Amino acid sequence: MGAQVWFHLKKVGCPPQISKFSQSKEGFPTNLTSLEISNAPKIYTSLVEWGFNRLASLQQLDISGEGCSNVVSFPEEGIGMTLPPPLTSIRIRNFKNLEFMCSKGIQHLTALQDLAFINCPKLTSLPEKDMLLSLERLCIWGCPLLQEGCPHTLC
Repeated sequence: MGAQVWFHLKKVGCPPQISKFSQSKEGFPTNLTSLEISNAPKIYTSLVEWGFNRLASLQQLDISGEGCSNVVSFPEEGIGMTLPPPLTSIRIRNFKNLEFMCSKGIQHLTALQDLAFINCPKLTSLPEKDMLLSLERLCIWGCPLLQEGCPHTLC
């Protein structure tokens, strides 16, 4: 990828971009500030292989789970994936089997302000509130098991 300057990357799920990162020894450009991923069935393995943890400038993450029917936690337990600490916004959507957010993977997110879960019908729990001290906005939509105790959709 050489001296290219990248700040935003969308739709990593399309094959040409996936092959570009998987063939590169550097993985993702470390200066990315925004990343949107969709249609990536092996999403966690790919993120670890592409150096997701090295994204020291990443502020916004949008992950869509189409084709990820095996994903039950975010980040996935047991593979050692942690989210980049500078993240201020995470949007997780369309994971049909996602059940919970793994506290171990988010414990270093001291700058996280916005967290959204959209269309995750099996999501039953969120991280402990002491893990989300900087959170200013929580959006829950299309997550009926989480919304049972809420008077209205939160967003």
